[in-house]
Amino acid sequence: DTQATLCPSGKHGISCVSSFGARYRAHNMLTRATQLAVGRLECVPCTREPKTQTVLMDEFSAEECRALCPKDVTAELRLKAMDFHGLMLSMASINLNSPGAAETLGIIKAKIGDALQRIPKATKGVRLDLTIELPDGTELLIDFTGIHPTTAAALPKLKLFTRALDLGDDVSAGVVANNPSARLPSPAVEAAVKLKEIRYRNLMNLVMGQLAAGKRTKKPILISAVVTHLGELGPDTISLVERLTSVAGKQFCARSPHTRGLTKARVTAAFRSRFKDALLAANARGFGEALIATGNPIAGWVPAPDDAGLPGWDVGY
Repeated sequence: DTQATLCPSGKHGISCVSSFGARYRAHNMLTRATQLAVGRLECVPCTREPKTQTVLMDEFSAEECRALCPKDVTAELRLKAMDFHGLMLSMASINLNSPGAAETLGIIKAKIGDALQRIPKATKGVRLDLTIELPDGTELLIDFTGIHPTTAAALPKLKLFTRALDLGDDVSAGVVANNPSARLPSPAVEAAVKLKEIRYRNLMNLVMGQLAAGKRTKKPILISAVVTHLGELGPDTISLVERLTSVAGKQFCARSPHTRGLTKARVTAAFRSRFKDALLAANARGFGEALIATGNPIAGWVPAPDDAGLPGWDVGY
């Protein structure tokens, strides 16, 4: 058998099949924490794991959604999805009152049927974790992911990132507000957000098409909510926290018994802190369960060769 070392960079924990269940529960706990935060707001609808067909306002069938928005971001599937989308646009642009419209429509429908047959049956479509409709009509399309920022692939960029942080700290004399690198996401978070944007690109193109056609009144916002095992929150995750906190501030009523005599600033600060604490607690519990499932990594015990250059702050267990 191939030896799988328990290493500080977490490579074993993210590949061992015994951790799949724990990581799946961590994902669900992040979603549940957000649902509970939304539940403390008034008149803010929240749907968990909505069907893509529903997100697209039932304009397409479930099978068409699977073909238009594949979960896997392979080049082959993306090209097939683009071809299928082109056929759907061609069918929508046909003037039914023009001569030969019925024949043209029949030809395009036949091509659409052939295109659907070419999509592998095992192909899965994208599925969002949450949709939230804010009081101003803005719809948030949310997908959570938990990642390890210290994988072997991320380590080279991570070294450059930490070096830039140290340099910025020296230049700013320790003042975080003056450090140009202090609030930048780590390389692994940037890569995870980019992957989510690619995965949901077809869905967002369809949504923007509905907006241009007047079927939607406001542009939905994709939230690629990334959380790392080190507790780093991605830019979209922080944006989600701030958007919901803003709603809590707008719904503040000094005479309400729920405020308990607190000021608006104290109420919104408490909402923000509780939400972030819930996300980090769910994250810590989920990754803790993954460690228990795979074993306890101890620095110095049969380390993998590419862990030799790992920053000291990550091996101090």
